[in-house]
Amino acid sequence: MTFGVLPLLSLVAYAAAPGPCALLTRADVVKVLHWPVGAGRESSYRLPQSTGERCTYDAADGTVMVVLPDAGSSFLQNNDLVDPFRNGLGTRVPGIGDSAQLFDNTIYLSKHGTSVSVAVVMTNGTVSSTSLTALAKLIARRLP
Repeated sequence: MTFGVLPLLSLVAYAAAPGPCALLTRADVVKVLHWPVGAGRESSYRLPQSTGERCTYDAADGTVMVVLPDAGSSFLQNNDLVDPFRNGLGTRVPGIGDSAQLFDNTIYLSKHGTSVSVAVVMTNGTVSSTSLTALAKLIARRLP
């Protein structure tokens, strides 16, 4: 009897997984980046190597995008030659989920098989690794 309950519990947990705008809220962006942003816009994306959901927050200071793929990596490139984590260009950040890595104004994190990325594209300048890490920690707490 126990064996029949486990798959059902897995489906319930999967169905309850939060969307990208719930993983990183407007209030989170305001708190960490101090940007006056409106509500996030959630939409789906379809690429040859990945499909999923994304949430975008826009401000005069820049854009924050949370990418939550249906499966696999949230790194949206499909060429191993430019994958920063295969060629040593990504920076590992310990203590967030199962793994977290920084590269090019984006933090990629993984927890319990779920991959999420947060990109911060500023109008002027670049985002600090401290801010990206703070955003990733908030998301990691909300991932099942």
